[in-house]
Amino acid sequence: MDDIDSPPRTLGAMRLDDFFEHLALVLMVLSAALPLARATNYVMPLLAALLMLANRRMHIDPLVRPYMVVVAAGLLLSPFANVLGFQDLYLILAGCSVALVGYRRLWSWNVLFVGALMGQFVTTLAMAGEMGLGAYIGAFQLDIMRSVSSLESNFSFVFGVLAVWAAYEKRWTGFLLALVMTVLTLKRIAVLGVVLCLMVQVLPRQLSRFILHPVTMIVVNGAGVALALMYGSGVFDTYIVQYTQQSANELGQGRQELIRFIVSEFLREPARFLAVGMGPGESYRMMKGGAEWMAKQNLHADNLKILYEYGAIVFVAFFWALFAQRHFGVRLMALYVNVILLTDNTLIYPYFIYFATLAAACMAARDALVPAVAASASPEDTETDSVLSDRPRGRLQGPVPAQGPASGRREPSVGLNRP
Repeated sequence: MDDIDSPPRTLGAMRLDDFFEHLALVLMVLSAALPLARATNYVMPLLAALLMLANRRMHIDPLVRPYMVVVAAGLLLSPFANVLGFQDLYLILAGCSVALVGYRRLWSWNVLFVGALMGQFVTTLAMAGEMGLGAYIGAFQLDIMRSVSSLESNFSFVFGVLAVWAAYEKRWTGFLLALVMTVLTLKRIAVLGVVLCLMVQVLPRQLSRFILHPVTMIVVNGAGVALALMYGSGVFDTYIVQYTQQSANELGQGRQELIRFIVSEFLREPARFLAVGMGPGESYRMMKGGAEWMAKQNLHADNLKILYEYGAIVFVAFFWALFAQRHFGVRLMALYVNVILLTDNTLIYPYFIYFATLAAACMAARDALVPAVAASASPEDTETDSVLSDRPRGRLQGPVPAQGPASGRREPSVGLNRP
């Protein structure tokens, strides 16, 4: 977190960037809870741009870098982009807005968990109001295999972020609470992401470091794209029906039908995707199958979307930037982000980008600001910051003291209290 060199812009007793961070938290929770509130996402980049101009600097947080790779590539490929492609880039910037301004306050795990609970409560009230409370209670169901839950919502992704963070900090009560909410608000890929992150966390350090190395994860994601294309072309249909008693399209909740148009394009012109791809937003047009009157359809496979729209060079650069992190905790959060990309559209979900990058910044700040951790770690350990030792993790209470007037610097305040 960089200091701000320019004089602070204030709103009464509150700095404008402090106010922006409070506003962003409220708007991101609301946009995840209510579809109508998503229009507020379009305000975020404008406010962030004004603040960056006022502060005369822009901050690139570690987990923001891969998203900036996509934005930069999108601007370079703008001659090949369509309107929906530019909209994607704007939504990415909306999610990164607070991180680009620079964090003045890092919210505690407790605050974010309560905020997610409140958002889930609003979502549930909206669903109950639409159906009628009696009908909603009577129709309540939870079936993980069929991905059916009456509490299903976007907050499953957010609770997953909080579960990964809590496990890294060894807050096991918080981890269990977040995991339970991830399951109840059921996004199967979010549950899988939490489980995989926990498994990697408890592996021997050398093995976990190898798994989360950028080269390893680029190969894994390349294999994931190959499997997605095989799934879309029907290679696994027989096995899926045999072992799940569901069609391949049903198991993927309609994803096979979406991917099949992309598969045909890959097979028709495979060499093109080694360079620039088809252009930002072109996956939406392709999935309409030539029927331009159809509504917008998301691909639900963001790693495939990156390769299709931007090409292999940007694909490699994105995943390199995602996993080329100094802190082990940030790499774990990168793994969770990566897993969600496999079957969803979180690349352009502002609320998900906001919570994931904020949690990663909190994890990195805790590591950087706890002297006991830094003093007891070797230089090699500092890069991965192993979570496997029995050494207790530091607890940061309240704001970090600002440096003296002679330095002219203002340090960000942090709140990383444990539950």
